[in-house]
Amino acid sequence: MSTRRSVTATRSRAENAQKSQIALIHMLAKQAGLDDDLRREVIASVCGKQSSRDLTAQEASDVIDRLKASSKAAEIDGPYGKKLRALWISGWHLGVVHNRSDAAMLAFVERQTGIERTRWLRAAKDARKAVEALKQWLAREGGVAWPAGDDPKAVRRAVIAAQQLRLAACGQRSEVRHAADDTAADLDKVISALGARLRGAKADCATRY
Repeated sequence: MSTRRSVTATRSRAENAQKSQIALIHMLAKQAGLDDDLRREVIASVCGKQSSRDLTAQEASDVIDRLKASSKAAEIDGPYGKKLRALWISGWHLGVVHNRSDAAMLAFVERQTGIERTRWLRAAKDARKAVEALKQWLAREGGVAWPAGDDPKAVRRAVIAAQQLRLAACGQRSEVRHAADDTAADLDKVISALGARLRGAKADCATRY
């Protein structure tokens, strides 16, 4: 009996993730710009667990493969990727997104839609689902009243209006002006300036609008 228990224990230890694998998981997650919560979500999406210390060696290997793939996917191309990135950065400037990296955006999209990057880059239907998930989140958490249509300037003005409301909720005036004839690039500068002010506000203020 004792021999059988020894064999079972040895096998169990062999199946556990190695310390080097756990360290690699943490390193790759950090390189991809993932915080602790997002790292756990990646692990959960791969093997249904949240802690790297609970993984078997094979599960750890699978998580490492996923993180390496996510790192390689950090450069997002195509019209869908550009639109999603623009929305994600808008969320950053609204104080809703706390990690502006592409890796964090990809994790959000997959978590909300179940759609991996390789799919939504190819299929317009899947891309629209990813875009709408992000827009709905920014409307709900950031107070953005999205305009009808996709006019770039109208979209930017909607983000600016939401930023001003959030600053007002903190008792601050926006102090950043924009004109009707501003270009999209001009409006981007306004969004960036307001975003810096909003992120600098007190945390309890920045969450209200």
